[in-house]
Amino acid sequence: MTDNNNNNTLSNEITTDRELNDWGNRNIKGFSGVYSRTEFPNVYPFMGPGDSVIINLDPAYSTGGTHWVALRASSEAPIVYYKDSFGAPPPQDIVSTIQDRGLMYCNNIDQKLDEQNCGKRSARFLWRMAKSAKKGHEIESFIASEM
Repeated sequence: MTDNNNNNTLSNEITTDRELNDWGNRNIKGFSGVYSRTEFPNVYPFMGPGDSVIINLDPAYSTGGTHWVALRASSEAPIVYYKDSFGAPPPQDIVSTIQDRGLMYCNNIDQKLDEQNCGKRSARFLWRMAKSAKKGHEIESFIASEM
């Protein structure tokens, strides 16, 4: 993925937390960082409207993680958007953390099981959502990502 303004690219291959964090900080407005699933409950209370994170679903996150997902606090409504490139709903511990806002998630599958680019897909989703929010079309962009 390339951001036309900065000409920064993100690898199509496996992405590390450092690569995702660096790219997100440079290219995604409101990007708050990359976290493990167990860190998320401590991060979420500090997320304001328009903030976003990438979460690794591996609870231990000791061996590089297993799967990246994206989460964005809407800048337009009291909603949190969750995107898993396999189309899976958020795990119960993430759902339980989000008590003060509604939760919307995509069940659209846009990654094959043998692909290893979930980090890039998570970053791309957050980048598109931030760009859409700037134009006042965040909710519409999320709904379009389901088609």
